[in-house]
Amino acid sequence: MKSESCPRPLREILLRILVLQIILPSLALIILTIVFVFPLLNRNLEQRQLWVARSMAQIATDYIEHANQMLELATHIADHSAPEDLMTYLESLQATRHHFDSLYRLDAEGVVTLVVPEAPTYQGLDLSRQPYFQQLLEQQQPLMSSPFISLRTGQPTVYLAWPLADGGALVGALNLSTLQEAVASNLITTDSNHTIMIADQNGTLLAHPQWELVAQRTLINNLPIFRSGAFDPTSEIYTTTGGPMLGSALSIPDCGWIIIVQERLMDVYGPYLKIVLPIFVLVVIVWFTWLLSLQDQINRHVTLPLTRLSLHADVLAEGRYDSPLGADGHEISTEAVYEIANLADSFERMRQAIQTRQAALQASEEKYRTILENIEDGYFEVDLQGNFTFYNDATCEILGYAPDELMGVNNREYMDEATARHIYRIFNTVYRTGNPSPPVTWELIRRDGTRCFVETMVSLIRDTDGEPIGFRGIGRDTTERKRAEVEIQRRTAQLEALHAVSLAITAQLELDELLQEIVRRGCRLLDIKAGCIYVADEKSKDIHVATDYGYSRSYVGSHMPIGKGTAGRVFQRGEMIIVENYSEWSGRSPMWENEGIVTSVGIPLKDNTQVIGVLCFDAINHPRPFDEQDSQLAELFANQAAIAIRNARLFSEIRQRVAELEALQAISLQVTSTLELATVLETITTNALSLTGASDCYIFLYNEESESFTFGTAKWAEGHTDPIVYTPRQDGLTANVARRAQPIIISDARHHPFFTTPETQQWEIEAIAGFPLKEADRVVGVFTIAYLYPHTFSDEEVRLLELLSSQAAIAITNAQLYRQVRDYAEQLESRVQERTAQLQEQYARLDAILNSATDGIVVTDEYGEIVQANPVARMWLTQTLSPADAQQLRDAIRQAHQMTQKSDRMPQKTTFLELTGLALEIKAARISGDAAAAVVVIHDITHFKAVERVKNRFVANVSHELRTPVTTVKLYAALLQRVPPHDDRWNEYLQALAKEADRQAHLVEDILQISRIDAGRMEIHLIPTPLNELVRVTLDNQRALANNHHIRLEAQPVEPGPVALVDPDRIVQVLTNLVENAIRYTPAGGYVVVKTGVAQAEGRRWATISVYDTGFGISEEELPHIFERFFRGTGPRTLQISGTGLGLAIVKEIVELHGGWVAVESRVKSGSTFTVWLPLTREQTRG
Repeated sequence: MKSESCPRPLREILLRILVLQIILPSLALIILTIVFVFPLLNRNLEQRQLWVARSMAQIATDYIEHANQMLELATHIADHSAPEDLMTYLESLQATRHHFDSLYRLDAEGVVTLVVPEAPTYQGLDLSRQPYFQQLLEQQQPLMSSPFISLRTGQPTVYLAWPLADGGALVGALNLSTLQEAVASNLITTDSNHTIMIADQNGTLLAHPQWELVAQRTLINNLPIFRSGAFDPTSEIYTTTGGPMLGSALSIPDCGWIIIVQERLMDVYGPYLKIVLPIFVLVVIVWFTWLLSLQDQINRHVTLPLTRLSLHADVLAEGRYDSPLGADGHEISTEAVYEIANLADSFERMRQAIQTRQAALQASEEKYRTILENIEDGYFEVDLQGNFTFYNDATCEILGYAPDELMGVNNREYMDEATARHIYRIFNTVYRTGNPSPPVTWELIRRDGTRCFVETMVSLIRDTDGEPIGFRGIGRDTTERKRAEVEIQRRTAQLEALHAVSLAITAQLELDELLQEIVRRGCRLLDIKAGCIYVADEKSKDIHVATDYGYSRSYVGSHMPIGKGTAGRVFQRGEMIIVENYSEWSGRSPMWENEGIVTSVGIPLKDNTQVIGVLCFDAINHPRPFDEQDSQLAELFANQAAIAIRNARLFSEIRQRVAELEALQAISLQVTSTLELATVLETITTNALSLTGASDCYIFLYNEESESFTFGTAKWAEGHTDPIVYTPRQDGLTANVARRAQPIIISDARHHPFFTTPETQQWEIEAIAGFPLKEADRVVGVFTIAYLYPHTFSDEEVRLLELLSSQAAIAITNAQLYRQVRDYAEQLESRVQERTAQLQEQYARLDAILNSATDGIVVTDEYGEIVQANPVARMWLTQTLSPADAQQLRDAIRQAHQMTQKSDRMPQKTTFLELTGLALEIKAARISGDAAAAVVVIHDITHFKAVERVKNRFVANVSHELRTPVTTVKLYAALLQRVPPHDDRWNEYLQALAKEADRQAHLVEDILQISRIDAGRMEIHLIPTPLNELVRVTLDNQRALANNHHIRLEAQPVEPGPVALVDPDRIVQVLTNLVENAIRYTPAGGYVVVKTGVAQAEGRRWATISVYDTGFGISEEELPHIFERFFRGTGPRTLQISGTGLGLAIVKEIVELHGGWVAVESRVKSGSTFTVWLPLTREQTRG
């Protein structure tokens, strides 16, 4: 079908294609190329500018760094050399290196003490208020001032300041003219268009090609590029008074100065535009020229051939497939392009193919029509309103219509309203989605009124334009399959109901309630009104009704002879019987005549193959047909009911058995809970009567050796107990049971030979049983139980009585053994008490020895584990030692135990164990008479180890201290032998020799003093003494030593000075040792201060003498040990300061002999303070 709108000519379309899709995109490509090349060029220029800026920043950084290095070297010279050396270096630096205009040295007060070049006006100038000097004092680090214009040179300048060790500073005025020269000469790049400038953080120019701008302190902080570059390296285009600019900027990290490189925008892009614009104009002219020549070529080779080809397409559209191309005179021009000629050939081949396919389509149509007429499934087509437009014969057969009656019939005529609504929803879904429907089963109404089920699939029919015009579908008659499915569902429901009933009745274990549940649920399952269950009656040899349901009255207990009625015949034959017309049946029972039974069904209840009852169901007043499936269902239900009845009977038997066993267990617990024979017999007889319900019970004790009965008891049902006063007859039941050792059961005693005598007849015994009481193979008694009324002993009752007899035999045996053991225990008790008293006395003696021992004593078992320890050993293992050390001690004890097991002899094994703060000697020996046990003795040898360490340290220190002066004496003695007496070196060697001899004498005196202190022979003469005087004397004696070590010695006495009760000579000795130590351990330039005072401690006033120094100090680890004898810290040994380690020990001992003490405070590299506390005189104490 042709469109109503007029299509455009081909030439116009091709022209639009050329213009819109070739020329304009090409022009756009050229413009985009220009646009994109510009940013690339711009990015290249930005990178080149940033490279220039970084290079300039590196020059500035190197220049400042070089100047700092020179000042650092000058600072080192100032700190470690003479002022003349510093002056010489600064003059050479200023002369050879043109970095600094001037150099200054400031003292700690900020006053200029040295200036280069010399300038009298600056000499003595106070620069302490300069900001850079204040910062230098606070930070103690090199710093650089803000840039300024030097008044001397007129150049930009900064101060570089370096701190000196004496608190002063070295300052250099760094000339920045070098940076100006680098900027003005454009050293970094050969591009003359670049302008490079340097500004400080505030935007003041420090370097610029135009020097006058620098001299005028021009600010450039208003430039956008300056504000951006202060944070990160950046590039951007901005406008200045000179026009648009492309600029880049970055900051120098060390000083914060900004480097800016800029270039006029026209200088960058001018040459580029001069080349691009002519090329663009030339391209436009060429495109328009080519377009004009292309239009004629398109008209001749494309437009005219396509017009003729369109005429031929109209011929094909009219259905004239037999007219070849060119038959109407419209031939394709030979000037047509190759593609159009090929298109014409394709049109001709398409015409021939359509002609062939039309013939094939007609043949296929005939074939499919034949298939539709012969298939069993119905095929139909309906319009959008649901009226038949086409159908095959199978469709007519399914709906029961003649072929000519169904055309035009609407679907609502052969279905009910509900089905019609359902089908409408399905057709509507197919119409909306266009997708075929899944198979759906419909219930349809045939023309004769019967109903059928049809499984149908529906799809949409469209016309050639794709518009829906109707529906087609295929239908299959599934009526028989649907009926089978309904029957299967009904059968499944019955089986599910049977399963539920089976679960319900098998869960019930009470027999009476179970029978009632079986009848009720069976009636509901089979949809029948009444039912009953018959069970076999062994006594009457028939069956009787155990339970019933649904009848007009109760028939429970009614008997039915076997072979009579429905139930009697079923019980006899063991097969199911169905009576359809019970009232006319000849075998009916008169018992049920008034119930109006129409249909009666009897099913046998079987336990394996044995019939145990009959399940009957009766339809009252209305017949109930039973087909084969109903019969199968009834038999399945009866089988489940029989299983449930068997389970209930088993449960009842098991419950009865459990009750008997529980009673037997209770009896067993009672008879075994006591060992008194009389009580045991009473308990057995009482429980036997309670368990069996018998009239009386007897127990006789039997002696197999003498074959006589020695003791007995009897229990009556009325509750009274009588002792046995007669001996059983030798031919009676009791004697026979004892001799045979087998039970004798008599259910009819009146006719038994044991009870036919007149005497026994008077006992009126109806039933009696006797059981031997056996312990192993020995009969210890006879147990009899009698009934004064008729009674038959069942197997279960006999088994129960045998178990009771076994328990009774065990209890009687235990009671007899208990009596024997009790007699023997009474004999042993007196012996045990006597021996226990002896052992307690021995144990008390051993405990006293162990508890009073000062050594640890441990007893181990065969595995080396501790089984006993005295208090000393327990304290070590649980309190004194750490867990790790305690474990080591346990391991050592275990090893000592193992050593005692390696030999048959029992020598003591000695080992030693070093623990934290504890040294132990361990000895172990095997305990006589016990091959595995051992006793371990642990002796504390910590004191001996400490004495040994002190001795070793003393010998080492004394040996070293004696060896050094002896070696020196020998050296100078040898030198004196080589030098003549008149030589000047003779006196020098002699003085050194005397000095070493004094040192050795001092060492020996210290050792002797320690010995006198330890021996208690040091004499102390206490007199009131002013301590200020003792301090003065001591400092006068030590001043020469302090001067030699360049130490300032100072006294700070308190006035009035304290008066202490001391020995003046000994206190002077104390102060001498403390002051000498302070001088020796204080570096040159330090000082030692001795103070006196009065302080309060321990509730009284004390005199104090403190010796303070600025020496090396004492570490926290060594501080607790400094008063130990021969202790020397790491510092003195590292500095090779001689000493014995006895000085502070002597100080401590002397002060404590005066009733005082020595305290010390010290920090490494901060010095130490030793304070001596001495008692004041009584007058000053009261004051």
